[in-house]
Amino acid sequence: MPETLLTIGTYAFYNNAALTSITIPNSVTSIGQWAFAICASLTSVIVGKNVTSATGAFSSSNIKTVTFVDGLTLIAESMFSGTDIETIIIPDSVTEIKSSAFYDCQSLKKIVFGQNLLSIGSQAFYYTIKLNSIVAKSTVAPVIKSDTFQYTSRNGVLTHPINSDYSSWMQTNKHYLGYYDWTSQWPYTPQTYYDLSITAQDVIGNSTTTTISWTC
Repeated sequence: MPETLLTIGTYAFYNNAALTSITIPNSVTSIGQWAFAICASLTSVIVGKNVTSATGAFSSSNIKTVTFVDGLTLIAESMFSGTDIETIIIPDSVTEIKSSAFYDCQSLKKIVFGQNLLSIGSQAFYYTIKLNSIVAKSTVAPVIKSDTFQYTSRNGVLTHPINSDYSSWMQTNKHYLGYYDWTSQWPYTPQTYYDLSITAQDVIGNSTTTTISWTC
């Protein structure tokens, strides 16, 4: 799609059986409802940083991987509901995840929440029955609803930064993580695939030395 594109209309590629991947350019600010919904062969999506409206845009497609460009500020309502995503990495720029954003993602196993996330909407991760690992990078726990993680798996692990308080997520009433016997561990441990990376831009035409330090 061209970098001059601003909007993608409602149902634009709905039920397109041949489409396998899509890159939403940074120029796009609005994706119409159900624009890429029920695309049976669609497995890979890259979402540009300026999308602010995309209700149900990719729902019920067979998406396995999604990449959010850093700079994106929100993930829209029902945007990826009913997809096959296994791992979600939310960039630090995202401040809000709307309701039902990843509703009924039954293949989802791991989520990394960025440092600046403030709120996660109702049923955003409803019926994520295989989810067993959440890495939360914010020192202040984002606000969640009692049904944000309703019907997730049992005995998962929430990892969060040292000196942060995620007790609001670990309540044992209703459908908070504690209700499903999750444990809470800290401090946050950097994930090598996320925090420690070298890009082509770093090394092309250069002699590059990288030092990695860690503690156990």
